[in-house]
Amino acid sequence: RVDDTPYMANSDGCVSIYRLDETDYPRVRHLFRELDYNLQITSILEGRTRGRVYADDTSEPRTAFIWDESHKFFLSGDAEDPVFNEALNRLILGEIYPEARRRKIWGWVLHYHPESWERVLDTILSGTRPMKDNRYYYTLSGVYVDWRALILEGDGVAKVDRELMGRDDLVNVDSVRKEASGAWGSIENYHDNAFGYCLIHCDTVACWCLSEFNSGDRCEIGVETDEGHRGRYYATVTASAFLEHCVESGIRPGWHCWESNTPSRRLAEKIGFTDPLVYPIYFDWFDDRDSLLVNAGWSLNRLDRPREAAEYYEQAFMKGDAKAVHYFDAARAHAAIGENGKAIERLHGAVERGWGDLNRLLSDESFIGLHHENGWKKIVSELEIKGE
Repeated sequence: RVDDTPYMANSDGCVSIYRLDETDYPRVRHLFRELDYNLQITSILEGRTRGRVYADDTSEPRTAFIWDESHKFFLSGDAEDPVFNEALNRLILGEIYPEARRRKIWGWVLHYHPESWERVLDTILSGTRPMKDNRYYYTLSGVYVDWRALILEGDGVAKVDRELMGRDDLVNVDSVRKEASGAWGSIENYHDNAFGYCLIHCDTVACWCLSEFNSGDRCEIGVETDEGHRGRYYATVTASAFLEHCVESGIRPGWHCWESNTPSRRLAEKIGFTDPLVYPIYFDWFDDRDSLLVNAGWSLNRLDRPREAAEYYEQAFMKGDAKAVHYFDAARAHAAIGENGKAIERLHGAVERGWGDLNRLLSDESFIGLHHENGWKKIVSELEIKGE
């Protein structure tokens, strides 16, 4: 273990949370049994991928928390320990948040079990703005696609191995290296533990599919298609070649995605994944302004709470500038609650920052009440001039 003193203590000096050394990781394995579909937990506890593990006790832990040193939190065990819960909040806000902001990590996603944690998340996540959503976990039923029949002339599928990683003549090979080292900590660790396939179009790696968190006969799958090569079945071909290798090697791959990510779900189901497990998560952004902007969009578009959205947008704008789309959506929020003057002001802000979609402006029902406002015609005229 790291040491025998509490990693985080309450104001009375009471032991509350320890950071574990790798030699103590086996003591918390049983606590994460119900989160087994998150193979990253196993990978961290086996020492294959990076992560930090914390517990309420080093000898007989009843509660444990994992940070993967990036954007995932895992929490399991006894939810009814207020001392641990308060200490975990101090750890998240006092150490993880500052480090994540320095390293420019976008945000976090909390995976948890059992459901009873939801009753105490107000304590653990105090000082953040968590949003709740669902994710899907698919398991493979079979390889549904004859990927060789879909390969176009001039294209080819290759294994992502040392030889391919060493080819500096290929466009996007550096992106593949970054993906592999990001998931595994280093290129060497990827080669020692993982595998992958890619589709090469002329001199470009157009799509790549790499294994993640390999453990025993299991792995998870990550697919990326270069933006300029989408819509050509490249992801279908590459992922299917990857799955064929899994089946031939006796490996059971898993596929995670957001419930709202319809393209990812369609691809998974098309190539052979079935029977998704739907599980809840909480998420937020580390940067305060970004958190406000994301919560604003969430309140406006997912929760239909325009007043709350408008408040979030205004708080975010006070912390720094934002994109044109944020000002446009802020205008939608203000218009929905009858704050027409503020809506016009935010529309002007959107145009000043490059907003040019006149059709969307005119078709958005949120702005019907603005058509009689003096500033409306000026905004429409400016966009008409831009479109000429």
